[in-house]
Amino acid sequence: MKRALKLINPWINRDPFSIFNELVGASIAPMSSDDDTYTSILPLNLEEKDDRYIVTVHVPGIPTENIDISLNNNVLTISAHYKEENEENSKYHIREIYESSFVRSIVLPGKVNEEKIEANCKDGVLTVVLPKYQQDNIKKIKINS
Repeated sequence: MKRALKLINPWINRDPFSIFNELVGASIAPMSSDDDTYTSILPLNLEEKDDRYIVTVHVPGIPTENIDISLNNNVLTISAHYKEENEENSKYHIREIYESSFVRSIVLPGKVNEEKIEANCKDGVLTVVLPKYQQDNIKKIKINS
């Protein structure tokens, strides 16, 4: 089940806590009412340097082998899935960690060199470095008169 994008107009007369609840409710929500799978919308940073773009995403507790990164038509997609294994003999008093997944897609502001993309994950922070495409071989064309 996909969640629809909800537009919030802060200028109408409303209870301020209702806006907060809508924002928080959009960040973690059940995918369906009959399972314990949650979809998270994780924030990310997209930073531009002279020669590269840097995307930073916090992915705490998610093993790197569960994270997928792809680039298609200048759209970077980062997705992950995490499932906690159930121990049959365990007795939980509180259990809030079940299964979660996220998908983030962003359109990059410029073309990147796909052959030189690097991704690193350290201390729960995923960093994707996307070098800008440099067209070094610019051919000048002489105009005949």
